[in-house]
Amino acid sequence: MKIVFVVLSTLLLSVQSHFTAAGTEYNIETIVYGKYWTKDTKTGNITRECNTYYLFVPLNASRPMPLILEIHGGAFVGGDPTKKPTPQIEAYLNNGIAWASTDYRFVTTKYYYGDEANPIEEEYIEIDSNGTMTLIEGTPLSNYHVRVGRQEYITKSVYDISQALLNLASSSAKYGLDIHRLGLTGGSAGGAGINYLTYVFHSLDPTVYTPVSIVYQMAQLDYPVENVLDRVWHLWGSDIGFETKLSLILSKSACGDVVGNPFCKEASQTEVCNSTWNDITTAKYCGNAFEEVTIDQLLRTQIWPVYRPEYAHLIKLWYATENMLFYHPPSLKLYVVNFLNGTSHLDFVHNALYARNYALYAGSANIDYVVYYTDYHGMTSKDISSERYEVPGLFGHSVFNKLSNFGWAPPKGTKATSDAEQLLFHCQAMSLTCSI
Repeated sequence: MKIVFVVLSTLLLSVQSHFTAAGTEYNIETIVYGKYWTKDTKTGNITRECNTYYLFVPLNASRPMPLILEIHGGAFVGGDPTKKPTPQIEAYLNNGIAWASTDYRFVTTKYYYGDEANPIEEEYIEIDSNGTMTLIEGTPLSNYHVRVGRQEYITKSVYDISQALLNLASSSAKYGLDIHRLGLTGGSAGGAGINYLTYVFHSLDPTVYTPVSIVYQMAQLDYPVENVLDRVWHLWGSDIGFETKLSLILSKSACGDVVGNPFCKEASQTEVCNSTWNDITTAKYCGNAFEEVTIDQLLRTQIWPVYRPEYAHLIKLWYATENMLFYHPPSLKLYVVNFLNGTSHLDFVHNALYARNYALYAGSANIDYVVYYTDYHGMTSKDISSERYEVPGLFGHSVFNKLSNFGWAPPKGTKATSDAEQLLFHCQAMSLTCSI
């Protein structure tokens, strides 16, 4: 199947010239790639930030140059692209690599297109069995009613991310980009876009772009990781045992936000809460019975009905473990880092277990990988690696296990999990010799 380019008129909002600390001259271009807008809650003015990316281009680099596309996290309800230069980005620019950072629509915000005087609500998006997304004109997204929670709306987030990439691909000659040496990076919810672009969207037409490297931190694997359903409980059970008590891996205070739907108590412009589902779930698992609940009980009852056509489409957005086994770009290299390993809400949704499972599934798919993960609750002794690295961080020192199926080790002069190591990882995948 060929991807048909439907690129809206690109709006170049600004161009800024800069120099890195090392003297590399570059431009930052602010580019609107899509048609959607909303109103700023403070000013009331229309903003197209949801369909904007920021492109950092070194001016004197050899062309065509590789590109990093950054997809930010934020639980699909917030977060920001990188708009200003950072030491990390400048290190890539110094090595002749361009960097783009994109925004996308959030699930709790309602968006429109067309003129402000005659706004048209954002459309419902269908996904077929191959992962192709199609806008259904005349059917507003709000016609859809959630079965469980907000992750059912990430169709619009991931659709936008795919359109940002298509826009970059269509502009690659203009900017001197080698879109077939594409590195993807991001954190947390940004992984939904990273995984879709790599294991699904690329399969539709590999001639458009080629991901060669992924660096993913605070990683999530399958969804949803809040109002958790059977697929994620299966990951946990397969790893630490299906009869393991929920209380070993999750605090009771976090149960309503992980087993239940945390957005049933949050304001939203869109319908992201099925209160009946949430009330039944939290009463059953987060109340007096909490201490006795097992992963197996959750696996058997918290089921997403993939057998129903109206719900089956989300497999292509939610189940990275399945999608990477079905397809992945040739010569892809994967780098994952997760350090959280406690029992809080935040720890569960970014748990070190997911990083170790990236190694398991990537290995099964014959993808080259390196993963770093800390020791997590319920982890068995066989999952402690022979190589371990102590790394200082915001929350104290973390001790990481490291697994790699192609012999990756931190290059000389770099520390495990550092920005410098990640740069050199991308460079190796892009067939570049880089300096730090």
